[in-house]
Amino acid sequence: MKKNPVEYGQARFGSVTKGAVEVANLAGNPIKITFTDFSKGFYINAVPDMIPEGGRTDLIFSIDTRAANAWGTAIFSATPVINGKKADKPIQVKATILEDFGNMSKEDMDNAALPMLSKSSYDFGKVKAGTIVKATFDLKNIGRSELIVHKSQFSENGIDATYKERIPAGSFGNFAVTINTQGMTGNKNLTITLITNSPTRPVVNLMISGEVTK
Repeated sequence: MKKNPVEYGQARFGSVTKGAVEVANLAGNPIKITFTDFSKGFYINAVPDMIPEGGRTDLIFSIDTRAANAWGTAIFSATPVINGKKADKPIQVKATILEDFGNMSKEDMDNAALPMLSKSSYDFGKVKAGTIVKATFDLKNIGRSELIVHKSQFSENGIDATYKERIPAGSFGNFAVTINTQGMTGNKNLTITLITNSPTRPVVNLMISGEVTK
């Protein structure tokens, strides 16, 4: 494989998506590939599973997004078993799972949730490594239906957030971020991504920046 994890792109929640990647046998002898240790909702197999020396095969994979119950950036994996021996590293597929808005009518779209932030960025200035940085964002649902935040994901380790997962139409919810800067250094540009049920803003990004010194 040229790249692991394999980049699948976007998938819609509730769908079963499929893809394929070609691999070559460079082992110098025929090999048989099977898989074990599948992620929830993920399946992959080699077609054909016997590869002659110098030959190629396709790895066919499928992601059942509902069974996986995954949102946002998700990595699915399975471990190859080559000639009966389990490989050291799994094969991974990376996908971004968003809500499926394909069947929404114009009326549904007009009456959908719509998140609006009081601010989309925060600069914490200069702090020493190990400092706990806190920031709070006001998140308002200016739409006409309940806003659901399916997931929040972070660009680096050390970031955590607390928030209401459901915000009624016309209501506010605080989005509180805590950053442990231990192990960080230099200028930091951190991204927090919210995955929502809003058809016009399914992905909302918050930016937090600053300098961490030793």
